[in-house]
Amino acid sequence: MKKVNLLKVAICVMAVVSVTMFNSGCEKENLNDLEQPTSVKKTRVISDDEIMKDLPKVKDGRLVFKDSINFANYFYWLIDNQNNTDKIKKINASLGFVCMHEIYDMGIEILNDSENFTCPYIEEHPKVFHTEEIDNSIFQDMQAPDIVGYIANEQGIYQVGNKIYRSTYDYCYCITNGDESKIQTLLNLNDEKTGDPFISSSPTFIKNAQTKSQYSYKTAYFPDEKHRTVARLKTGIVQVLGTTFYEAETDSQKKTLGIWGGWKLDGAWVSWGTGYYTWQYTNGLQYTQGSDYHTETISAYTAGGSNKQKITATFCSETINTIVIPYISSLATVHTVHYDGMSREVRYINSFTGTYE
Repeated sequence: MKKVNLLKVAICVMAVVSVTMFNSGCEKENLNDLEQPTSVKKTRVISDDEIMKDLPKVKDGRLVFKDSINFANYFYWLIDNQNNTDKIKKINASLGFVCMHEIYDMGIEILNDSENFTCPYIEEHPKVFHTEEIDNSIFQDMQAPDIVGYIANEQGIYQVGNKIYRSTYDYCYCITNGDESKIQTLLNLNDEKTGDPFISSSPTFIKNAQTKSQYSYKTAYFPDEKHRTVARLKTGIVQVLGTTFYEAETDSQKKTLGIWGGWKLDGAWVSWGTGYYTWQYTNGLQYTQGSDYHTETISAYTAGGSNKQKITATFCSETINTIVIPYISSLATVHTVHYDGMSREVRYINSFTGTYE
């Protein structure tokens, strides 16, 4: 595949092609075709003061951002502070807002005390939880992407300017003309076709036939072969920003009656050292021809703890109307679970491409 072809594909196609090329063994060709970054600059950090001066409002239980810039600043501040949920919850409480992530975290905590793969609390919040079955494993995932979960309410709804969005596991819907009477229609949608010219849809996660919602899924077993570490990597689209995001997840699991399910063992962590990602601006859904590569650092990060069954972290998402180029980006993630005085790790050499040890 030549560089000139890669620079013309759409955002959605780019993400799918990136995964497909890795699975088919074309990584080396792409690395040769694309220029390697020669300089790296530090990613901008959004300060607490900047956020507090321009917080979103709350209307009918949903956050309302004045425009896409206001949303973007808040989104990237959340990425910077995703390991400090107390700070995020404090802001939500000051606004009188309950986000989807808070409900989700409560459900996962309750599930840890259950012998089953679900519980009444999860079943009472169907627009928060999504049950995903992969290779004899059952995951209780959040309907929205991890960072969006701090923005969306229980129904997955939030507003940016005059546009009202709803985030689900498969699609992000948008009432383009701000007509609040269409919110109930928004809540009833579950596929790509909306049946309304003023409600658009776009995919949330980039899917492929082999691994469903993620582009990599790896496991590491403890000696009893009844407990294990699961590492998952996901990529998708933030419709408001017109950009891709990347998530790294660690799950601790136990096998019960032949089925693997989430189970709190002695702790779960996800971590990475310093890395970088390379991106370009887009023009609509197309690359801006002739635009330069831009490369940003990714700071070292560790999240998790002995009280965690599952930990998810967003390791990359660029600014408005951009796309990350995974094959000239680099970040090594480590996914760790402790159990019975031992640990098992899954190590990715490059989590942008899913290359693992």
